[in-house]
Amino acid sequence: MKRLLRSLWHGASLRHVPIALAEAQEPPVRFELHGFGSTPHDVSERHVPVSMRPLVLGLRLDEVIDERSTASLRLIARDRATDDRLGEITLAPAGSVSLGSSALSLFRATRSRNAMVSTATRWRRYTLAWIHAQRAPSRGDGLCMSAADLRCLNIYYTWPRRVFLVGVAAEERSNLFPMDLVGRVDAEHFLLALRATSPAIELME
Repeated sequence: MKRLLRSLWHGASLRHVPIALAEAQEPPVRFELHGFGSTPHDVSERHVPVSMRPLVLGLRLDEVIDERSTASLRLIARDRATDDRLGEITLAPAGSVSLGSSALSLFRATRSRNAMVSTATRWRRYTLAWIHAQRAPSRGDGLCMSAADLRCLNIYYTWPRRVFLVGVAAEERSNLFPMDLVGRVDAEHFLLALRATSPAIELME
């Protein structure tokens, strides 16, 4: 009973289960971009996290989508083996970042739909996650993501992410930390979605 009351008072985060894949093994989930052209675009290897609050994702596309576009853009996660839809994130264009001769298109995650569990289970978890997000400031959580962004992030995490060990040093100081919100932008650039409070930022600068 005490455990139940604690969960109702504090809520619960949408936790992610680690997935171990062999180096050459293809991720079991495929990401498709719908609403950009007449056919879906496989962007499984062309996405990077840009911001957590608000949740902004970057996609390497052949052309930049106008920020004024009214097209209904959706990032859909599918099981590679069965082609079942696992979930989707609705996207809104949020500009672009120039990368030499190419560009990274930015998208704000606006809403999501999870198709992996029953409606009752999904909304029970969402309710606990909303309570958890509302109480984030009192826990001293410096990130304080909204419940809607956390739900979108839960769908985004269906695509297994590699964990990198990042090291940075300046003069006599150094910092070494694991990070999974890392993506390859192109052959020469990686993008890291670091918290603003990370002690590594000062060293990097």
